[in-house]
Amino acid sequence: MKQLYTQWKNWRAGLAGLKHIASTAGIFLLLALVLELTLFNYKFYMTMFQDPLPVTELKASKNMELREDGSYLVSGANQAYVEITGLDRHVSTLYLNVYRENKRGADQLITSVTLYVTDAANSQYMKLPSRNILPFVKHSQYMTLHLAGDTDKIKILFDADENDRIYINGLTVNPVIPMQISPLRISLLALILTVLFYLRPKAGYFRIPYRKNSRRQQSVTSAAMSIQILLFAAVICINPWFLDPSSRHHKQYHELAVAISEGHVYLDQEPPESLINMENPYDSAQREIVMDESDSSYLFDHAYYDGKYYVYFGVLPVLIFYLPWYLITGSAFPTFLGVLITGIIFIFAVYRLMALLIQRFDSKKIPYPVFLLLTTLFINSCGVLAIIRRPDFYSLPIIMGVTLSILGLNCWLSSIRPDRILKGKIFLGCLFMALVAACRPQICLGSLLIFPIFWDAVFRKRLLFSKKGLAPTLLAALPYVLVACGLMYYNFIRFGSPLDFGANYNLTTNDMTNRGIVAARLPIGLFTYLFQPPVITSQFPFINKVTLQTAYLGRTISEGTFGGFFAVNLISLSGLFLFRIRKWFSDRRLWTAGVCAMLLAVLIICIDTEGAGILLRYYSDFGWLIMLASVLAVLAASVYLAGRPCASRGLWLYLAAAFVAGMAFHLLLVFTDGAMKLQDLNPELFYYFYYHLQFWQ
Repeated sequence: MKQLYTQWKNWRAGLAGLKHIASTAGIFLLLALVLELTLFNYKFYMTMFQDPLPVTELKASKNMELREDGSYLVSGANQAYVEITGLDRHVSTLYLNVYRENKRGADQLITSVTLYVTDAANSQYMKLPSRNILPFVKHSQYMTLHLAGDTDKIKILFDADENDRIYINGLTVNPVIPMQISPLRISLLALILTVLFYLRPKAGYFRIPYRKNSRRQQSVTSAAMSIQILLFAAVICINPWFLDPSSRHHKQYHELAVAISEGHVYLDQEPPESLINMENPYDSAQREIVMDESDSSYLFDHAYYDGKYYVYFGVLPVLIFYLPWYLITGSAFPTFLGVLITGIIFIFAVYRLMALLIQRFDSKKIPYPVFLLLTTLFINSCGVLAIIRRPDFYSLPIIMGVTLSILGLNCWLSSIRPDRILKGKIFLGCLFMALVAACRPQICLGSLLIFPIFWDAVFRKRLLFSKKGLAPTLLAALPYVLVACGLMYYNFIRFGSPLDFGANYNLTTNDMTNRGIVAARLPIGLFTYLFQPPVITSQFPFINKVTLQTAYLGRTISEGTFGGFFAVNLISLSGLFLFRIRKWFSDRRLWTAGVCAMLLAVLIICIDTEGAGILLRYYSDFGWLIMLASVLAVLAASVYLAGRPCASRGLWLYLAAAFVAGMAFHLLLVFTDGAMKLQDLNPELFYYFYYHLQFWQ
């Protein structure tokens, strides 16, 4: 009866908490609606008394032929434009409903226009910034102009190709900009206000301690995990190009699965004779010349060695996903599905890891919101969210390597008992860690964390590397031996060396066989990966690519990045303080593990910089290690400062600020430019967010 009464009380308390959250969210939803009807639609109130002038007569350029259906056919390569003349009035707004078809008759979702205007300060045309107009995004069709005095004429220049058809379905000078209610703005603002309200250190929620067996907390954790999974799924699916990539080199994992099913590890595609006869096939400029002269082609971003094509990316994704799928269905495994499955496992693994780490501290002194915020930041800020926005074969081995590393840490931590080591878990943990080498070899450096984790078990309790610990010791070593033998054999039959993974034989933009190790590359790599400030702008998505500037007189490879890890992840700064807060750790093994994680992250950055260059997806190689160190620092601070209310509130405020800033940055990163831009491949979604969030545009 007492247990039932306790459960009933917990249920009542949980229901009361849900009611409080619902009522608070309702208040902020009402506030968001008020702001939507006022602030976010201020243009309606500013233009509601305007006198609209529908434009019925246009002067078109000579290369725009008016057709019977009312469209304009673009001919020739000259500028295609229309002019509005004889206005003689102040122009503050313009409505333009336009779309175009290409020469094959396919609708183009985006029509880019540039306005040229005259006003009291400019008797000749003044060029204004370009505008992208979409038929299904109403916000894009209304433009607010800021001109001086009266305007006599306006020229609208279209970004169109020869034989395009341009349909102008509506053109009005000084229209009343209609009130446009945005469910996105309302819901997003209400959510942000609610989250900020509950993140206040004085809200009281930070005084709720973490309880492992609390059903109420388990329910909240399950809800948070479900939201995180939905976020990953949404990010993976919003860019349609990656659901079925058309580029040949994106299919090489499937080609390797086919090759393995036929009993060999080289790809079936034969290289052209012109490539085979080249003295140095890895010289990219010379290779292009030879291919043009011989009218032949090669497989880009494949490994080429001794007259055969190979796949130099980690083989484990092929063995786990592609080969079984091909043997069962006879078709290619969808890579995005592999990224999604691995991402979901990663989410579960991080939540489990956080629970295990908290149990190594005095969990009663760690607030439950700290657990939630740290876990969410770990998942989204370590670099995984940034790479799953392009769920391709480049991302899959990286996210699989990181996921296996987190699973390995879970097994290691849960294998330790006061008087013994659980054999099954240490074997499984070492197997996970060893398999990382079959995905992304440099991430395998995370295996070195085994030393601080099992330090006491080896040197104090003699549970490993001793007579009584012989069985778990052998089980820990066995997976590394088996995986190493398998990988060395795989490397040997491909490249003649058990230690050659083949990355240097890549047919890419530079000759990696002659890249070498150059210490002068390291400063720019360390700065860019760790400390480069982000570029913040006033235009959605409000962050731009960083331009790599260096005085290094040599070849270095870089793709667009968006800021150094410490610069864009406020929470990661806590990891830098590990060296000063050693006394805050009651278990020095955890402090040592955190310091080792930071040092390993720096080592991986050096390897990536020297081996391949500076690329956004490589942040995931080391990001999880920095986040691990940062999490340990925050957990230690939570326990150490538990008896100091002011200091604790300062820590919670820092954590809340880090959460808001980190989540905002990484969610906006989803919309940024990449190799396959969301702006081009899913423009309706991109510009829906663009014009609804950038309401002043």
